[in-house]
Amino acid sequence: MRYWVIAITGLVVCGLSVVAIDWGMWHLMLTGTCASGGPYVSARPCPAGTGWQIMAVVFGIFGGLIGVGIWTARGRSGERIDSRFPLPLAMWSLLFCTLALSGLYAVLGPAAGPDAPKGTAIFLAVLFIPMGLAPALFALRGGTTTSATASINAASTHVATAHPRSASAAESVVGDPSKDSLAKIEKLGDLRDKGLITEAEFEVQKQRLLREV
Repeated sequence: MRYWVIAITGLVVCGLSVVAIDWGMWHLMLTGTCASGGPYVSARPCPAGTGWQIMAVVFGIFGGLIGVGIWTARGRSGERIDSRFPLPLAMWSLLFCTLALSGLYAVLGPAAGPDAPKGTAIFLAVLFIPMGLAPALFALRGGTTTSATASINAASTHVATAHPRSASAAESVVGDPSKDSLAKIEKLGDLRDKGLITEAEFEVQKQRLLREV
C-alpha cells in the first residue's frame, strides 16, 4: 500500500508540474515582449497575471524534480512498473516537448495576436523537441539491445539442453582461460567444420565471446 501511495503521489506532482509549466509558457508566448516597473519603459506594460505565469514555469520545474524524487522514494514492489522508460527520462521528454508544443500553439493557434513571437516559438521548438526525443530513442534502443541479449542467453540454454554432448565440447573451449576470445572463436569454427557443434551453437558461443572482448 505504501508503495502505491508514494508512486501515485509522485506521478500527480509530476503531472501538475508539467501542466503548470505549459500553462505559464502558453500565456507568456501570448503576451510576448513586455516590461513593468522601473523608471524607463522599453516595451508595452505586462498584463495582469504575468508574474504568476513566470512563477508557474519556475516552480513547475522544481515541482517536477520533487515529483521525481517522491517517485524514486517509493521503494520496490512485486508489481513494479517496467523500468525500460523510467520516470525521470519521461519527465525530461515531456518537459522539453510540451514546452515547445505549448509555445507553438500559443503563437499559431486561434488565440494568437498579430504581434505573437512566431520566430521565437519556432526556434524553441526546433531546439527543444530533439532534446526531448533523443533520450527516449536511446532508451528504447537500449531496451531492444537488452531483449536481444536475453534471446541469445535463452538460445544458449536451449542448445545446452537439446544437445548436451556438442554443448559440452563448445563450453570446454569457451571456458578455457588459456585462450583469448579470437582464438576461442577459431577453435569453435574448427569444431563446427568437423560437425561436433551445429551452426546455431557456433553462433551462440561466438556472440558470447564477442561480448567479452
